[in-house]
Amino acid sequence: MSSLNMVLRYGSHGEKESWVPTTLDKLDKKEEFLESIIFDTPELLKLESKYNGILGPYKKFRQITLNTPHNRQIQPDIVFLSSSGHVIVVEVKRFINPELKDRRVLAQIIEYAGSFAALNEKDILNLFNKVSSHFETWSDLIKSFFPNEDNYEELANVILNRIQSGNINLIIACDKAPSGLDELIKGISSLNSLEFNLDVIEITPFINKQNMNGEIIFIPNTKINTEIIAKTAISITFDKNNFQPIVNIQTTSLDEIEENVRAVKNGRFNKGREWDDEEIKDIFEADDNPVIADLFSFTLKNSKDGKFNAPGQKINPSFGFYLEGNNKNSNKNPLQIFRYTKGSNKLKFYFNMAASISTEESFHKFIEKLRNLFGEKININQKEPIIDIIELEDKLKEFKEIILWFNENNMLEHN
Repeated sequence: MSSLNMVLRYGSHGEKESWVPTTLDKLDKKEEFLESIIFDTPELLKLESKYNGILGPYKKFRQITLNTPHNRQIQPDIVFLSSSGHVIVVEVKRFINPELKDRRVLAQIIEYAGSFAALNEKDILNLFNKVSSHFETWSDLIKSFFPNEDNYEELANVILNRIQSGNINLIIACDKAPSGLDELIKGISSLNSLEFNLDVIEITPFINKQNMNGEIIFIPNTKINTEIIAKTAISITFDKNNFQPIVNIQTTSLDEIEENVRAVKNGRFNKGREWDDEEIKDIFEADDNPVIADLFSFTLKNSKDGKFNAPGQKINPSFGFYLEGNNKNSNKNPLQIFRYTKGSNKLKFYFNMAASISTEESFHKFIEKLRNLFGEKININQKEPIIDIIELEDKLKEFKEIILWFNENNMLEHN
């Protein structure tokens, strides 16, 4: 139960009311009742703080359907996408739900993180398109969700990277946390390489026993909180009889935990961060993949004004190739036409940017050259197509020639 055992309401005329905690079961309220309250009032989850970097506003979803890696369908109760680039998944349970008192609720919510991380960009676009108007690109969809966001492409990339890396804020919300739940959760901070946060929030209903008029006061309390400091090996199996997930947890060594603690202090966990030019240079010039190192060197030499680092917070370092373009005020502004993000093993194109800074004839020739080089590997009908880095291994020279051609053509058109 809540750490508060009573709330005193003191009126303007000196009247006093004592409000006492209760449970949803005693109020004859279902889990859907608390779920709707949280959906309408996400402030009850105490999401926003300087520590975690989460900020609203939020785009809210209920009961979206995910496919697990084992081809089962699961439905998180609530999913929030935030304007700060965070992904929050909420599972709502009543105190009397037996799943809250054993490892099933942990397996359930951890499976959400794993299932999100298994999605590619097209899957993610289709998932959130189901509950919105249909957009061709993930960036356009995010722009529709957050119309007041100036740098919506950066926000789209941050959210996408968080989803695909499993860097998700997981929350178990309940009216009362049963004893023993904290012991189950302590030490859980990461599913293999997934970097999720896990909180348990008690949202306790209070009622006025002297005046039973149906009014309820909800008071949130963060019961349990984990930090992303310990890599924990978590295996999920399923009982053959009832198909319920079973979780086995094994925490890694103290040395790794200490290293991750240092990383937390340096701001490398929980949220994206700014990457300066020198950091990115050091990372990509020494990349183990010679194709990526070569492509970065090419970008460094030929990108507009030597620009390769996009502004804003990012989970993983990235570099992009820029060409001279015009913004909405007709001022010259470098625009990115392709980007590589560390660890993705994919190159992402921004055809919408390329089209906006060139003539229609030049843009179509550019697309035609890429199609001749990569064939069906690149979908020229998408605004933001992606190709595997492996496709560049024996075509890097030709690819660079195409980019240089488009760059030179673009400069001639702007002069």
